[in-house]
Amino acid sequence: MACMRFQHFGLLGILWLPVFCIVGGLEMYTVDKVLATCGDNVTLPCNITTEVALDIKEFKWMEKNDICHWGVEKNLTSMQCANVTSQNSYDFPLTIFNIQPEHKGTYHCKLRSKEGTKNGQTIVRVQKCVGDALVNVSSAEGTCLFEGVYPKPTVVLWKQGHDESVQHWSKTDVKENADGFFTAVSTIKLRNGRHGG
Repeated sequence: MACMRFQHFGLLGILWLPVFCIVGGLEMYTVDKVLATCGDNVTLPCNITTEVALDIKEFKWMEKNDICHWGVEKNLTSMQCANVTSQNSYDFPLTIFNIQPEHKGTYHCKLRSKEGTKNGQTIVRVQKCVGDALVNVSSAEGTCLFEGVYPKPTVVLWKQGHDESVQHWSKTDVKENADGFFTAVSTIKLRNGRHGG
């Protein structure tokens, strides 16, 4: 609830002085965006502070589906929710273990209580997933194979000795795998039989 107060200053007009009132002092804190590195453990905070004890009807984390509910234990292998209560503070962090591209998305922390409702969201993006690399160089051609890469690679850089102008001789194909990772195969014709890579 917001309140406005007006102060009259004679002929000078009216000055608006906003005064904000928060019913029950119910506030939620979440993080807007998280950019996570592949394989890291990432914790998404969801903290509620209030002036009075809450009568919680529903407090949950969800992405496309419900992940966990406040006060309900659920055995998840790749995620964990914690319930931490102190005086007029309710912490409900969601931890994602060994984050992978499949975990990217928008996560919602939703509270419904007798004292009010709050919705917070965190957008999770994943980067720097580096899998296996295989290099094969002959006298005429070089090939690099990159598997388990995320996000989608846009370019594979080639050098031959100190010459960086060989890029236009390369051809790169990128395919998305069923697991959301990418495989990139880049091939280059070598000049004068010199090895590059």
